[in-house]
Amino acid sequence: MKVLRTYKLKITSNHLKFSQYAESYKEAANWLSYVVFKRKKIDTPSQLSKEFYGTVREKFNLPSQLTCSLFRHVVGTYRSMKSNKNWSLAEYKKPSLPLCWKRDFNIRKKGMSIWGELVSYKSQFLPQGKWSDSKLKFSRNQWWLCLTIEIDQVEPKTTGGIIGVDRGQKNILVAIDPNSNKTLYLYLEARTPLLS
Repeated sequence: MKVLRTYKLKITSNHLKFSQYAESYKEAANWLSYVVFKRKKIDTPSQLSKEFYGTVREKFNLPSQLTCSLFRHVVGTYRSMKSNKNWSLAEYKKPSLPLCWKRDFNIRKKGMSIWGELVSYKSQFLPQGKWSDSKLKFSRNQWWLCLTIEIDQVEPKTTGGIIGVDRGQKNILVAIDPNSNKTLYLYLEARTPLLS
């Protein structure tokens, strides 16, 4: 079974583009949000893109892929509000940027790059899996990549049973099989387990 997991990577290199794009993206999102709110209807991202793509690129100086992500982001916000029977002006305040895998960010021989620039980062252990669209966020004076990875998760067992195991002072462990009622003792000095 495939599952999505998110891992936070601390960006340790400095990149002025992140702050510039985050500010432009926030302004563009609020501008587009006002347009959608005033229309009182939700167009599809592609409809909005056909109408406003050139305007957004010129007015807010955003890269192409980030501009496309903007339309999906704003439409998603209003669809969520509509499903919750709420219609109010959505305001974007926090510096956050959606990143498309293999378009905005990628892994190359030299390392990870975001918008074509190499980025250094610190992270916990990352599992093997397929990297996916993620987010770049600014929190506590630090940029973080909230990396989404699709991993294989082992299917839970539907057969078998549960056994009780007890660790003691006299015996290293005692285990009981509830089906056969047999008890397994592991003694400290014994080399092989004894069954009773």
